[in-house]
Amino acid sequence: MNIIEAFYFIKRFFTYSNEELADHLGISRQQVSKIMSGHKGINANILKRISIIMRISMDELMDNPFLPPSYHFSKHIYSTYYRCDKNYPEYFFKEGDTLYIRPFVHGEEKKGEFILVWTNKAYQVEQYQGDPEQYLADGKSIHFHIVGQSRFLYRPIEDIEYQRQLEKELKPLDENVRRKGRPIKLDD
Repeated sequence: MNIIEAFYFIKRFFTYSNEELADHLGISRQQVSKIMSGHKGINANILKRISIIMRISMDELMDNPFLPPSYHFSKHIYSTYYRCDKNYPEYFFKEGDTLYIRPFVHGEEKKGEFILVWTNKAYQVEQYQGDPEQYLADGKSIHFHIVGQSRFLYRPIEDIEYQRQLEKELKPLDENVRRKGRPIKLDD
């Protein structure tokens, strides 16, 4: 959602005028009018204030095409977190990462998502297979699903899945051959 769409959404939802929207965001009415008319010269401090108030990243507000809109602070705003106690290289989780979690509720759309499973008096990270009865039969209890990960900035799980896909696609054709550097061209 870019900044213009966000402004129109707030105006419709709260039935605000431009003046009321400006008061809500702490900016002038003229700035609201300029932004809604498509003016791109927005002061960084004003953009930061709008981003914090609306809980939408600055990149997404400005439709930044160079960075994927993945570093949001809004998805986990109502989530609690769990510190990862060991490395899970297959999921790109490192020991000490903050994993943002929410209570797990079974649904078909949850298949393939990362979950925290209670087993042997400790949590383990797994990828949900879609059958909660099987977990109970194995003596495991699913407590939470993971909605994001953070080392410095929040990163949604979709980004981790994208990294896994890239890793599969970028593997060399022959894994036994180790290639280093560019081939040397000899002048004739």
